[in-house]
Amino acid sequence: MDDEYDEYNRTGLAKDGYPITYIWDIKDLQNPKQTGYYKSKHYGIDHNQYVVDGYTYQSNYGTGFHVLDVSSIPADPTGKGVEEVGFFDVYPEDDNEPNGGTIDFEGTWSSYAMFKSGFIFVNTIERGGFVVKVQDNVLRAR
Repeated sequence: MDDEYDEYNRTGLAKDGYPITYIWDIKDLQNPKQTGYYKSKHYGIDHNQYVVDGYTYQSNYGTGFHVLDVSSIPADPTGKGVEEVGFFDVYPEDDNEPNGGTIDFEGTWSSYAMFKSGFIFVNTIERGGFVVKVQDNVLRAR
């Protein structure tokens, strides 16, 4: 899970502006436990994410669309094995800002990664949608 306001409000693990993905064990719904987290190397605000077949697909506003391999979590729920395997910059206007981005609500806010074809639809605030696909471990626009 993520919290778009922890970066915006500069609180907790995200007070430095680098998005946090929180990892939870929800086997017991009466007693969920946070087991770890993943800290992004991209400065900005995290937002909607969806987990499909060992990957999480994140629309992180101005910092862009990210694909993380989360398949290590069942064996290591701390998040230390989580790895970014794809990235698509939908808002390059903020790339030259300090830290390489801004803490603002711009860029991508959602995606859909469940097409059987492997294509991913990335929706943006300013530019409409993009269709991308991971090929040879590279995220490419189509």
